[in-house]
Amino acid sequence: MKISPWWYFAVISMSGVFAVTFSVIFAYVADITQEHERSTAYGLVSATFAASLVTSPAIGAYLSENYGDTLVVILATAIALLDICFILVAVPESLPEKMRPASWGAPISWEQADPFAVSSNFLKR
Repeated sequence: MKISPWWYFAVISMSGVFAVTFSVIFAYVADITQEHERSTAYGLVSATFAASLVTSPAIGAYLSENYGDTLVVILATAIALLDICFILVAVPESLPEKMRPASWGAPISWEQADPFAVSSNFLKR
């Protein structure tokens, strides 16, 4: 069974959504560690990313060869969903309450959310 090229497009699109992960993790590490611990923490994060970049293609190729592409896609999706659930449930907010902007949690107007209205402000300049 072959996977439609549209599935690859969908997967690559989702990959783009999660591409910011590296920066977010480094920012979180900076928030939760003391300055003298940061280099060690950054090293551990980088080593974890490197290990996953080395092992994941090999594991994916093995699973694809022996069990098919469908299992690889389902497994990768399940792992991504479990990661999101873990982050939402187990990872606490790193920014202390007193440092958060007062506007957090306040509703925004449709004018603020409209990308065309925001773009028109740049064109007026």
